[in-house]
Amino acid sequence: MSNLRPDQLSGVTGISDNDILISEINPDSGSRRVVKIRKIDLLSGISFGNTGNFVSKSQTGNFVTQSEIGNFNSGEISYFSFLSNVENNSGQVKNSYYNTPSEGIHLSGVEVDSAENLKVYIRWDGPGDSYMGNASIHGASIPKSQIIELGNSTRRFEGYLDNLNLTGQNYISGEANGFSSVVPLVELGGGPTPTIVTIDNISNGTPKSNTNLGTSDMKGGDQIDISVTFSSSDVGGIKIYDSGISDGSDYSFYSLSNTGDGNYTATIPVLINSSRNGPQGVCVVAKNNFGTIGNNICSINTINLDQNYPNINISSISYPANQQALKNSESALVNHTISDYNSVEYQSDNGELLISNSSSFETAKSVQRISGSYNLYNYNFKISALKNSNGATSSLSSVVKIANIPMQLNISNLSSNLQSSPLGLDDNFNLISNQPFLLVPSLSIDPSQIPASQLSIVSSGTNTNSNNFLIKVKDSDEKGLFSWVVSGENLAGVPTTTISVSPDYNIKGFSSRTISSNPSTALGRGLFNIGVNVSDPNDVVFENIAEGGSGPNGGTIYSYEIFNQGVQLDDSVDLNNKFTICNSLGITSLTGDYAYNLDKTIRDANTSTAVPATANLKED
Repeated sequence: MSNLRPDQLSGVTGISDNDILISEINPDSGSRRVVKIRKIDLLSGISFGNTGNFVSKSQTGNFVTQSEIGNFNSGEISYFSFLSNVENNSGQVKNSYYNTPSEGIHLSGVEVDSAENLKVYIRWDGPGDSYMGNASIHGASIPKSQIIELGNSTRRFEGYLDNLNLTGQNYISGEANGFSSVVPLVELGGGPTPTIVTIDNISNGTPKSNTNLGTSDMKGGDQIDISVTFSSSDVGGIKIYDSGISDGSDYSFYSLSNTGDGNYTATIPVLINSSRNGPQGVCVVAKNNFGTIGNNICSINTINLDQNYPNINISSISYPANQQALKNSESALVNHTISDYNSVEYQSDNGELLISNSSSFETAKSVQRISGSYNLYNYNFKISALKNSNGATSSLSSVVKIANIPMQLNISNLSSNLQSSPLGLDDNFNLISNQPFLLVPSLSIDPSQIPASQLSIVSSGTNTNSNNFLIKVKDSDEKGLFSWVVSGENLAGVPTTTISVSPDYNIKGFSSRTISSNPSTALGRGLFNIGVNVSDPNDVVFENIAEGGSGPNGGTIYSYEIFNQGVQLDDSVDLNNKFTICNSLGITSLTGDYAYNLDKTIRDANTSTAVPATANLKED
C-alpha cells in the first residue's frame, strides 16, 4: 500500500485538506482502486500495528479500511472485483484466465467470433459500508435479480448482464463499489465461407463395386470428388449436407492445397446418394479453427443421378416333353424378359451348359447340357445386363436342372423277418429315393410268392420320402425270401428298377398262439397243430402250459430236439422237456406244421378230452 499525492490521481476530484486518499496497485492488472476517507484530521485518531496495517478509526468513525490485508475492529474485511466469465449466445468464445490457485476464475482476455450477443459475469466483495454494494458491466448496472451470493454469508457475489452488444469494442469493463476491472476483447469475425464449390466430371468418378462408371449419369454407391475453395487457410472443418448428390457427412478436416492465387482448395470424395434422381448439386458449410461457422454455399454445377437398374425376370424353363430335367445332350429353353438395358451376357459359370448366342437377347434362350451328373439346386445359368448411361449392372441366376444318373431306391423300416398270423400281421415301411421322382413310383410283391402277401399303399408322391406301404402276412401266405418289384423315374426320365438297400422281404415265423392237443389217441396226446409251416425249428419257442413252470404263460419252456427227416414218432419216445417238429401223422419234418411233446410222463398225464393239455408256440 502507498500514499499518493492528489496530483497523481487522475480523475479524482473534490479532495479537501483533511481528506486522506489511499490507493493499492493491483499486481496482476496494474489497475488501481481508491478508497476515500472523509473528514479525518491527518493522522488524528489513527494508529498502526507493528506491520503497518491500518487498525483503528477517527473520532467520527466515518471510514472503511483499504485492502485485502486491512483489519477493521479485529474482523477481516476483504473486497475486490474482477470479470469472471463470458458466454457467446450466438457463436464461439475463448476465455483466457490468470494463473490462480483455482483455475478458470479470474478472466484475463476474451476472443469471440461476434460480440453482438454476449453474457458477461463479474465477481466482487461486499464493501465496508453495506452488505453487497453495487456492480455494473460496461457502464450498465446489474439488477439484483441477476446477482447471487457465492456461499453462505460470505459477502462475495457474482452477477451478470445478458444480451450485451459489444460489437466494435476492444475491451469489456466491469465495476463494483468503486473497483474496476477491464479485459481485452478480440472480435474475430465470421467463419470461412467457400468462394466456389464444384463437382468433378463424371468421367473421373469411381463406380460402385461390381458395376461400371456411367457415360452421363451416376447412381447410388458411385463416388466423385468435389472441390471447395476458400480465400483463407483458416479452415478447421467442412460439413457436407444431406442433400443433392450426398447423404451428408459431419465436420471433418481436409487438407488444403494452396492454388498460388491466394486461394486454398480442399478436394473431398463424396459417396453418391441412392434415392435421388435428376440434376443434383452439393452444399457445404465450413468452420475455422476457432470453431466459427461460415455461410452455406452450394456447387455451381450439378450432375445427373439415375438410380434405375436393368430389370431381369425368368418366368419358366421348358424341358423336353414329360421331363423336368436334362440328361445326355438334351436342351431346354429359359423363358425370360429384360428391360432398361443396353447389353446382355449369358453364362454357365460351372460349365454344365452350352448357351447359344451368349451375348444376344432371346426371349426363349436355348441351353444344352454338356456336363454335370446331377444338379437340381446349384446355379448353372446366369444373365447379366448393363445400362450404359449410369453404369448400372443387374444379374439373375437360376438352375437348369440336370439328372443324368439314375436314382437310388431303398426300403427302410421293414422288419427283417415278417411273421404271420391266422388273420395276418401288418408291417409298415417306406420306399426312399435319393432323387425326386418324375412320377409316383410303383412297388409290388414278388410274383413268385404264391399265395402272395397283401401289399397296400399308405401314402404316395414324388418327393424322396413320400411313399409309404403296408404289407399284411397271413399263415396261408407262402414262406421264404422274395424280391420286391419296383419302378421309378428321376426328373429326366432315367428309370430305376432295382432296390439298392433291402431289396428283399422275408416271410418267416409265426405269431404266438396257444394250441390244444387231441388226447383221444396215444399219438394225439403229444401232437399240437400249429396251423402254419415252420421256417426254422431252432427259432420255435415251445412252452408246455400243461407242465407248470416259469414261462410267460405259466408253463415250462421245452427245447428243440432234432431228428432225421421222415422218422415216425410214437408213444414210446421219452425225452424230458423236449419237443420236435413233424406233420399231422407224427413224421418228423424241419418245416412241418405240427409240434410233438417228447416228454412221455407229461403225455401220459394228458388223458382228458374235456380238458386237453395246451402249449403256447411261436417262431421268432
